[in-house]
Amino acid sequence: MAVLLLALGLAACGGDDADAPAAADPDDTAGDTAQAEDEADTEPADDEAEPTDAADDTGATGGEGADDDADDPADGEPIVIGLLPTLTGPTAALGQLFTDGATAAVEHVNAQGGVLDGRPLELQTVDTAGDPTQAASGARQLIQDGVVGIIGSSLSGEFLAEAPIIDEAGIPTLTSATANSIWEAGANPWAFSTGESGDLNVGTAAQYLLDTAGVEEIGIIYEDGAFGQEAAEAAEALLAEEGAEAVAVVNFPPNATDVTGQLNQLQDAGATGLMYWGLGPGLVRTLQGLETLGWEVPTTAPAVIGEAGVRESVGEETLAQAVGVPIPLAFLSDEPGTPGPETTDLTQAFFDRFGQMFGEEKLQGEHLNASLWADGVFILAEAIDRAGSTDPEAIREALESGEPFQVTRGTRTYTPDDHVGITLDQLSGFNAGQQCQGTCAAPEGLFD
Repeated sequence: MAVLLLALGLAACGGDDADAPAAADPDDTAGDTAQAEDEADTEPADDEAEPTDAADDTGATGGEGADDDADDPADGEPIVIGLLPTLTGPTAALGQLFTDGATAAVEHVNAQGGVLDGRPLELQTVDTAGDPTQAASGARQLIQDGVVGIIGSSLSGEFLAEAPIIDEAGIPTLTSATANSIWEAGANPWAFSTGESGDLNVGTAAQYLLDTAGVEEIGIIYEDGAFGQEAAEAAEALLAEEGAEAVAVVNFPPNATDVTGQLNQLQDAGATGLMYWGLGPGLVRTLQGLETLGWEVPTTAPAVIGEAGVRESVGEETLAQAVGVPIPLAFLSDEPGTPGPETTDLTQAFFDRFGQMFGEEKLQGEHLNASLWADGVFILAEAIDRAGSTDPEAIREALESGEPFQVTRGTRTYTPDDHVGITLDQLSGFNAGQQCQGTCAAPEGLFD
């Protein structure tokens, strides 16, 4: 059955775990958001260039058909984009992946000639340290330094602290934070998504279990914390709307070392499919618990399941029962390492450059998160070219014009009322039993 995506109240980007096995999970602390108030005193970069036509597939982002080894690299006056990653603290590994993705994208854009007829992009980075207060301070600093655009925190709690400052200053900002409250129409007029809303996360998991796996008795297990709890509640409501049943909902504390008791509860309740919500060690504990019980059951989990720290801790048979969600169709193929039907030249160019810069092993899962900030750079670059200007208002108008942006993760189309820019039919899951090699393994029959 087709999944009806509801306007559910998922308000998180990631769990409350402190020590994720590979790229640490986004610790969404939306409920603890610091309400930062500030008067940002900034002067946007000069509006120098004449307006240009909307960038095509070979434009600023180096889209389809672009030559990754252009002979005319950018050498004009730099245009500075601000980054607000978490580079210290429990989620530092994830913040570094985001930063690496943005860095690879800047290298690609500049190799293609930059933007506005030869101006290169530069990055200015401020570490948020996983703290909403420091995130707000970082946003204020970047704005005062005159950045043209910002790639904001992907942790929803941090971004909610940055948002009032960004909105007051009027700076175009890209973020992969997922909290639904961020993406309500008009809530944050200067923010645009590079990821998925909470509704899309839950909808993709439900779509796989109901439509692809064909199960209707679903057990929900989550790591206790903001992300896990809110995702579980949203999933339970969506399943009820679809006429399916959440036969049981269980949770465990972030420091749990054994969750077989919770899994036994789900098994005893008659679950024939599982949704896991949470990241970090909780995901490993859940998968290891399934191994201990010998329970082979279709399972959905966040896309971090593809990363090395998870894969090295769990057996192949257990991983083969699991699907990582959500993932854009552009990253899926029937054979990992080969382009799929939705894979574009820019997607492949990102894989190539990211692997060259940071190691081919990073294309086995870590690139999934890195691509979120790479797309932030690509989208801002193309919007600047479309605006023909570094004027913030002109860039925002270009962003929400309804003209699609072709990026690594597919196509995003923003409007004044929709700053997420993608829909459920652009997303799926990937088979965790096969290691990603740039592209990841599509669920059986997805592209038939």
